[in-house]
Amino acid sequence: MTNPKRAASGFIAELRRRRVLRTLALYIVGAWVLMQVADVVFPALDIPERAIRYLLLAAVVGFPVALVFGWFFDITADGIQRTGRADAAEAEAALRLRAPDYILLAALAAVLAAIVYGTVGTVVELPVDARDTSPVAGRPREAGLPMVGVLPFTYRGTGEDAEFFAGGVHDDLLTQLSRLSGLRVVSRTSVLAYENTTKTIPVIGSELGADVILEGGVQVAAGHIRINAQLIDARSDEHLWAETFDRELTPANLFAVQTDIAQAIARALQATLTQGEVDGLGIVPTDSMAAYRAYHSGMEKGSPLSGNSDVVAAQADLERAIDLDPRFTLAMSELVGLLAARTRVQDDARIERIEELVARIGDIAPGSVEHLQAQAFYTYYLVRDYALADELISAARTRAPSNLRLLTIQTFIARRAGDYERLLELTREGLRLEPSVPLWDDLLVNRLMLLRRYRAARDHAVSMEDRADFTEFTLRKLALAEHGDLARYGEEIKAYNESLPSESRRSRAGDQLFEAYLLNRDFSAAASLLAEFPDSTDEALAFGYIPFNLFMPMVLHLLSGDQAALADAASTVVDTFSFDDSLSSPVFLDLHPQQQLFLALALGKRREARLALEKLQALIERDGTERLGRYAEYCQGLALLERAGDTVRCLRNATREPGYALPFLEPHLPFYDAVRDAAPFRQMMAEFAGTDWLAPHPGQ
Repeated sequence: MTNPKRAASGFIAELRRRRVLRTLALYIVGAWVLMQVADVVFPALDIPERAIRYLLLAAVVGFPVALVFGWFFDITADGIQRTGRADAAEAEAALRLRAPDYILLAALAAVLAAIVYGTVGTVVELPVDARDTSPVAGRPREAGLPMVGVLPFTYRGTGEDAEFFAGGVHDDLLTQLSRLSGLRVVSRTSVLAYENTTKTIPVIGSELGADVILEGGVQVAAGHIRINAQLIDARSDEHLWAETFDRELTPANLFAVQTDIAQAIARALQATLTQGEVDGLGIVPTDSMAAYRAYHSGMEKGSPLSGNSDVVAAQADLERAIDLDPRFTLAMSELVGLLAARTRVQDDARIERIEELVARIGDIAPGSVEHLQAQAFYTYYLVRDYALADELISAARTRAPSNLRLLTIQTFIARRAGDYERLLELTREGLRLEPSVPLWDDLLVNRLMLLRRYRAARDHAVSMEDRADFTEFTLRKLALAEHGDLARYGEEIKAYNESLPSESRRSRAGDQLFEAYLLNRDFSAAASLLAEFPDSTDEALAFGYIPFNLFMPMVLHLLSGDQAALADAASTVVDTFSFDDSLSSPVFLDLHPQQQLFLALALGKRREARLALEKLQALIERDGTERLGRYAEYCQGLALLERAGDTVRCLRNATREPGYALPFLEPHLPFYDAVRDAAPFRQMMAEFAGTDWLAPHPGQ
C-alpha cells in the first residue's frame, strides 16, 4: 500500500522540480503590482473604477491557467520547453521537503486566501461593517418618486482643505439633486447623523426611507482633488454605479463632477431630466475659489447645525463672497434670506441692501431658483404679501422640489393664510425629507393638535422615540382630556418640569407650569415661579412688547384680585414705557393689541380695553397665525369685561375651529371666573364635560 504522507511529499517535491511554485509566486506578485498600478492609472485616464474589479477577476481566473502552465512547461534561455519526467535520482533527492519549502507554501496559501476573499467581497458585496447586526427597522418606504440619501463624504488627509471640500461637495451635491423633479432627496440635517456611522446601508436606507444611498470620499493634494462616489441599492446592498474623478482643484471642476454624479444617479434610477434641469446642472455658480470658500464658510456659520450659529459672521462671509464674485447669485440669495429674516423692525439701510440684492439677482439670473427664493424672502418677511410669497415659493419648488428651506417658508405662509390642512400636509412632506430630525415629528403633533385630531396627535407622540418638551406637555394635556383632574395634571406638569435643566424651566416649560398653577388657583406658587425668570426688558422694548418679567406679574395679580400688587405691577409698566395717563401715546398704541388689552384692564381703563379688544378681533380675522394663538386671548378679554354671552360664543368657536385653545383646558382658567356662574357658561361646561375629546377624528 502506498504511504499517503510519502505520496504527498512526492507530489510537492514534483511541484518544486517543475518550478510550479516559483511560477505561481511570480504570478501572484505580478498580479498584485498590476492592481496597484491600475488603481493609480485608471482614474487618471477616466477609466471607470469597476474596470479594476474586472481586472481582479481576470487575475483570479488566470491563476489555474498559470498552475497548469507551470506543471507542463518551463521557461528557459532557449524559450518555452515541455518539462520532462524526473529520473530515479532526481525523484529520490526531491522527496524530502526543506524549511524554505514550507515557508513558501504557507505564504502562497495566505496570499491565495486573501485574493479569494477580496474577490468574493467584490462579486457578492460583503457587508460594509459586520458589527452592525441590528434588524432593519424604520419608516416604511412610500410609493412615488425614488428617495436618495447622500451620506456625508469622507476625506483623506490631515489638512483642513480635505475636510472643507468634503463638506462643500456634499452640500453642493444636495443642492444639485434637490433641483431634479424626478427624485426626492433626504435633507442634509438627516444624513449628517450618519457621519462615521457603523450601520449598514440597508439599515440606513430603512431609517431614512431611502431607496438608494450615495456615499463618497474626497482627497485633496497639490492643487488636485480626487472624488470617488458609489450608488448603492438600499434594499439589496448592491452597487448600482461607482466612479472616481481626478481633477485640478477649481470651482468649475468641482461643479462638473457634481453634475456627473447627479446625472449618474438619475440614470440609475431611470429618472427623466427635463432640458431645463440638464441646463441647470451645467451652471457653475462661481469661478472664484476664494468666493466659493467664503460662501461655504458663511453657510456653515449661519446654520444651527454648526452648533454655534453666528448670523453676524455668516453675513460677513456672504458679503465677502459677493465682493469676490459680483455675479455669485447663490450667495446673494442666501444673504437676502439671512437679512430679511432678521429684519423685525424698520431698518432702512438693511431693507435697501435687500432690495439691491434682489434686483441684481434678477438682472443676472431672472426666473432662477435663487431669484424666486430671494423675491419670496423679501415678499414674506418685509412686504407681508403672503399670496404673492406663496406664488413665488411654489414656482421655486417646481425647480427645486427637495429644497427644505423653501418648504419651511411654505409652511409659514400656509399658517399665515389659515390653510391648516395644507400646513399639515407640508409638515408630513418635511418629515419625509428630514426623517431623522425630531423637529418635524414634534411639529406634526403640534399641527394635529391645532386641527383637533387629538387621538392622532397622541398616537404619533407615543410612537416617537425622541420627544421635545412641547410634545411631553402635550401628552399630559391629552391625559387631562381623559381624566379631567386638574390637581393631578398640575402635579404631572410640576414633576416633569423639575426633571428638566434649570434653563429649560424658564422657557416654554416654565410657561406650562405657570398655566398649571393658574388652573389650580395657586397664585403664590405662580408668583414664585415668575421671580425665577430673567429680566428681558431691553430685548422686549426693542421689539415693542412689554417684557415678560413685567407683563406676566400684572396679569397674575389681575386674576388673583390682589389690588395692591396689581397697582404696583401696572405702575412699573407705565413708568418703564413712559405712558401717559390717557394711554393715547404712540408708545402705547404701538404695542400688540393683546398687550394693550391687559394693560388697560390692569389700570382700570375699560374704554381703552374695549378699543384694544376691537383691534385684537380685527387682527385675528385677517391673520391666520395670530388667530391660532390669540383667539383664546380675545375670549379671555371678553370674560374679563364680563360679557358672558359673547365669551361663550367666542369659546365655542375658538375650541371648535383649528387653533390652540383646548376645550378641556381653556374654560377652566381663572380668566373666565367673572362669568363662570352665568347660565350660558354653565351649560357650555356641562356639554364639554360629556365629550370624548379623543374620539377618532373623521378620516383618521
